[in-house]
Amino acid sequence: MHYTDILDVNKKNVQNARKYSLAIIDKDMTAAEVIRALHEQRITVEAEEYFYTLQQIGEEAEDEEPVIDAFPALFKAFEAHIAPEPPRKFSADHPLRLYRSENEAMYDFFDDGVHMLRYDYDAEAWQTYAKKAQTYKMHLHRKQNQLYPHLSDKGISGPLRIFWSYDDDVKNALTEFEKAAKDGNQLAVQSAFYAVYDATAFLMRAEEKLLYPSAFKLLTLNEFIMMEVGDEEIGYAFIEPPAHNQAERQMMRGLDFLMLHHDGSDLSGDTIINLATGRMSLMHLNLMLSHLPFDLTFIDENNLVRYYNARANRLFPRSTGVIGRDVKNCHPRESLTKVQALIDDLRTGQRPYADFWFRRDDKMILIRYIAVRDKADVFRGIVEVAMDIAPFAAIEGEQRLLPES
Repeated sequence: MHYTDILDVNKKNVQNARKYSLAIIDKDMTAAEVIRALHEQRITVEAEEYFYTLQQIGEEAEDEEPVIDAFPALFKAFEAHIAPEPPRKFSADHPLRLYRSENEAMYDFFDDGVHMLRYDYDAEAWQTYAKKAQTYKMHLHRKQNQLYPHLSDKGISGPLRIFWSYDDDVKNALTEFEKAAKDGNQLAVQSAFYAVYDATAFLMRAEEKLLYPSAFKLLTLNEFIMMEVGDEEIGYAFIEPPAHNQAERQMMRGLDFLMLHHDGSDLSGDTIINLATGRMSLMHLNLMLSHLPFDLTFIDENNLVRYYNARANRLFPRSTGVIGRDVKNCHPRESLTKVQALIDDLRTGQRPYADFWFRRDDKMILIRYIAVRDKADVFRGIVEVAMDIAPFAAIEGEQRLLPES
C-alpha cells in the first residue's frame, strides 16, 4: 500500500506544517520565528503528519538539497510541536524497540566519555573509547538496509534521503573521531568527541520523535517480523542480540520463505540447478557462494539488487531487505552522481570493469565492478566483488606445499 492510503492525516495540520516548513526552507522565516508562531497559534502535529509533510515537500521540490540542508532548522522549529507518541508495548525483539535500546545505550556511552573529560588525558583510553564508538555504525547500517527499504516500498523517499544524509554525518564524525584518537592530540580528540556527540544526539532525537513513530504507523507487524532476520544478520550496537521466537525465526529464515517472498518460486534446497558448466543442488550452490573469500553482489540490468552472498564477516553489511531495491537507494546522496556515472559506463561498454581501493583500519579493501553481458553482448547487470587484499599484499616468496598444522 502507498503511504497516502495508510496515513490518516489531518489536512489542516499538514497545511500548517507545510506552510511554516516552506517558510524556513525558502528563508522567509527563521526557526525561532516559526517556533513563536506555532506557540502563539497552539499548532501541534502528529509525527506521521510531519513525516507526510516532508514527503510531500520532497516530491514537489525540483531540488531536494535545500530541504535536506534545512532539516536541522525544521526539526528545531517543530520538535516541541510534534505530539508525544502514545505508550506502546513492543516485544523484546521488535526492531523499533531495539533501535531505541541502542540509542539509550549510546547516551550512556556518551556519559562515559563526558566523565573521561574530567580527568587527565589518557591517549590509550581514548583510543579504546573511540574504537568502541564505531559500533554505533551497526545501528545506522540496519536502518539503511532494513528499515528504509520497507518504508521505500510505501512510496516514502524524501524523509529517507534526509535521514540517510544525517546518518552519514554521524558515520563520518565517528571515523574522524577514531582517526583523531589514533593521532593522540588531546584538543583534536576532545573536539572530535563533541562533533560525534552533537551529530549523534541530533540524529537520535529526530529518530525518536519523527522516524520511529512514523515507521510504526506505516509498516505492518509482518513487515517488522521480516526485518528481524536481516537485523540479526547485520548485528546490533551496544546491546545484546535479542531472544527470538524460534518458530517464527525459523519460518523467516527458511529458504522456501525467501524464495517465495522474492521470486515467487517454490524451489527447495534439494532442487538441482543446471548451470553452464555443471549441476548442483540449490543447497550446495548457496553454500559455495557463502564460502567465497569475498563479498559478492549482483545488480540486474534494471539497477535492482538481486543477490548478495551471506558470508561470515562481510566487509559491507547486507540484509535481505535490500533484495529487489534500486541500487541508487543503497547509497548516500553525496555519491549518487558517481554511482550513476559508473553504471552508465558499464552499461554502455565505456569500460568493462572499474576498480576502487582504500584502507579501513588494518584492511586494504579492493572493490571491482564488472559489467555482465550475454552471448549477444546485451548488458545484463553488474557484479560487485569486494575483498580485503592486505593478506595477499604481504605475500613474499613461494609456497607450493601445504604447511604443517
